[in-house]
Amino acid sequence: MNQIITFTSRYKYIFAALGGCFYALGFPNSSDFSFPLGTYLGLLCLFVNFKELSAPSLKQEILLFLAFSVSANFFGYAWIAETIKVFGDIPFPLNYALSAVFSLIIFPQIWMYFIIKKIALNIPSSKLPKFKIGTHSRLILLSISYTLIEVYTPQQFPTHAGHPWLVAAPYIGLTKIFGVPGFSFITFWLVFSTISYLKHRSSVVFPLVVSAVFIGGNIISPLTYQVDKNKKPINVRAVQANIGNIVKLQSEKGHYKAINMVLRNYFKYSTVPSEKELDLIIWPETAYPVDIDTKDMKENDQLVPGIFMDIIDKTGAQILFGGYDQPQKVNPLGLGSLASRSELYFENTYNSTILLDQNKKFVDSYNKWKLIPFGETLPFPLIIRKILAKVIRNISYFSAGDKYTLFKTKNDFSFVTLICYEILFPDFLRDYLSNTEKKPDFIINVTNDSWYGKTSEPYQHLFLSKWRAVEFNLPVIRSTNTGITSIFWPDGSESKRLEYGLEDVLDFTIFKAQNERTVYEKFGVFSTVLMALLLFGFGFVVPKRFR
Repeated sequence: MNQIITFTSRYKYIFAALGGCFYALGFPNSSDFSFPLGTYLGLLCLFVNFKELSAPSLKQEILLFLAFSVSANFFGYAWIAETIKVFGDIPFPLNYALSAVFSLIIFPQIWMYFIIKKIALNIPSSKLPKFKIGTHSRLILLSISYTLIEVYTPQQFPTHAGHPWLVAAPYIGLTKIFGVPGFSFITFWLVFSTISYLKHRSSVVFPLVVSAVFIGGNIISPLTYQVDKNKKPINVRAVQANIGNIVKLQSEKGHYKAINMVLRNYFKYSTVPSEKELDLIIWPETAYPVDIDTKDMKENDQLVPGIFMDIIDKTGAQILFGGYDQPQKVNPLGLGSLASRSELYFENTYNSTILLDQNKKFVDSYNKWKLIPFGETLPFPLIIRKILAKVIRNISYFSAGDKYTLFKTKNDFSFVTLICYEILFPDFLRDYLSNTEKKPDFIINVTNDSWYGKTSEPYQHLFLSKWRAVEFNLPVIRSTNTGITSIFWPDGSESKRLEYGLEDVLDFTIFKAQNERTVYEKFGVFSTVLMALLLFGFGFVVPKRFR
């Protein structure tokens, strides 16, 4: 045992880098494969370097966290370099050099562990409560603290310790009670208990028993999804037109040939004959390239674009499409250079989803709330954003939405839409659902992952999106431009999918179901906090030999 500790002390930075590699393997990488023990082994390799979870010096701590983050970034987020190349027109190898800088922010929760721990260690002992707790109780407090840090640290692409448990679906039934935080808490507890055993020979019976009970609870109450096939379902079509970035950008700049190419492709696949009568056709994020004004469309049906009227004439279906909603008409035809869009369109345009009914009338729209920093906005005060918009021109500078929309469609169905990375944030979805008049029948996530190329990003985005279906007991339709288009069911299963780079449609049927609010939807992370507090209290009555 001492040889293990000596080894990790001597090669601690290599061990931390190995931890970053393991952590990244917990998530898909250019395929569906994800290593279920990835985050456990990754965090174990990182934290086993610490004596009592605090390194000898500030410099060593920073280097350990940096080694972990750089390795995880390299093995798990290689798609960032492709994004920099496409968005910023930055060539190889400079795009990879800039990608390495993202190691500082790709896992902000890792740095928050470090900052909060340093603050805690500097609190004078005289200010601390005067009571003594056992090893297991201390590790429980440590684990729930790290879980809360993970949940509340702002992140752009959250990949948490509990996510890899998804590979066990449908045998993760407690998801509807605890969500991802519950699985993160168990992962952290097992990590810290393992380290405590390696370094202090502490008993691991108590955490192992609790983990076994937790796993058993998931197995004996698997995820299920029961539907009422006596009620009329809704037939849905998701269109994956596979529009490349060059054509997409040209169409948004107003090039008529590019616009015609985009619309011709969407029309072609929207009107492909279907075995069943279609009720709803879905186009992905920003699929319609020309700016529109939903306020005018609402007042005048004749302003609905002609392509949608033609599709509705041929199919009789309602249409949900992603587009650019610009109520303040600076340049209503979407003409001009991309540079002029940054300045003239500065926060005048919304990234929106828009629903038209079978009578060719505007029904409702949703404007994206959570804008991507450095892609759709800048995380600075308004006055600074206005100044930078004249210099940094490869950002869209959208306005943020302020309304939670519950879309209503045929056969008494309703749904909500989340645009792009909004699907990655369960607390945002909790807020969304709590502000709708009733719980929807399904969720539609429209996105455009073409910016990332054929990398791991579409697989990771899909993998993380699937959690919302099982946490909230709702089907999630994922409609994408270049793939991967699919539908996830609340029992953890997935429909036939359209893989990356395909031009095709995905038709499927959704039946009515009893979509009651889950415990996690009602209480979020607090159900995990309650579990931790109960275990903390129970730790005092566990027989001494197990403590």
